[in-house]
Amino acid sequence: MGAAYDYFMAIDDGNAKALGRRLGGPVAAGHPGVVETTWVDPWVRVGQLYFHVLGQDWHYDESLATQVLPEVPIGPDNFEEPTLHRLSADVRDVLADVVADRRDVLGQWWSRTEEFLRDRADASYVERLCTDLLTLCRDARDTDRQVYVWGSL
Repeated sequence: MGAAYDYFMAIDDGNAKALGRRLGGPVAAGHPGVVETTWVDPWVRVGQLYFHVLGQDWHYDESLATQVLPEVPIGPDNFEEPTLHRLSADVRDVLADVVADRRDVLGQWWSRTEEFLRDRADASYVERLCTDLLTLCRDARDTDRQVYVWGSL
């Protein structure tokens, strides 16, 4: 068990909220193209990926975290239910722009970050997850959608 963070695309906040309210979130709702994860939070792990693509060093800092998720959660109104956030459009677009021949190298780098090594995550899983997230971001950008993060303990 662990914190689940599912990444998915939706046309707007209203549609994302409708999926987020379903018991089990977008996966249980049968939403296509969901990237289902455990412990792959947007602030740290996706933040590392984003800043690495930009060629910048990353460390946890509130101002850096708000570049990844620039707004307060868009749902729910209490902390007893799963949360719903929207990735910044800049993060979506930067990750969407990673060309196919760089995805493998990026996934290998990501699998060797401290958090994945500490969790003893399987490198091939992390590399596949990286490709899936990059593809989700590209699909969302190309279809004028946003990327959302549904989080549950």
